[in-house]
Amino acid sequence: MGDDMRLVTVGALAIISILWSGLLANAAVKGCAVVQTAPDAVLYLHKAPANSEIVTRLRPGDFLFVDTARCETEGGLSICDKGNPRRWTHVTSVSRIDKGHRTSTSGWIRNQYVQWVHCEEH
Repeated sequence: MGDDMRLVTVGALAIISILWSGLLANAAVKGCAVVQTAPDAVLYLHKAPANSEIVTRLRPGDFLFVDTARCETEGGLSICDKGNPRRWTHVTSVSRIDKGHRTSTSGWIRNQYVQWVHCEEH
């Protein structure tokens, strides 16, 4: 293999590596969490990462399926947690509510009220 071919190959591999790492950095990590007790004992799952429309009331001990997504797109609207550090956790399902149903209850809960756990524990 000539020097020119090696440079092209190394350059192509570097570009692929950079693109692949960018895709992985933006991928949402899926996991599980448990709702913790709130000071006023009332916790809500919100439609957006803000004090927005309420999807449902949550109970301490509720088991949640969550991910690290910062944005969710619904129709043409993109809803994002732009806080730094993150202030909201994206919930993809509430086990107590969704058990046996074809739909999933999704929304956002403040980070301070959830504890990430191993999914196998529940």
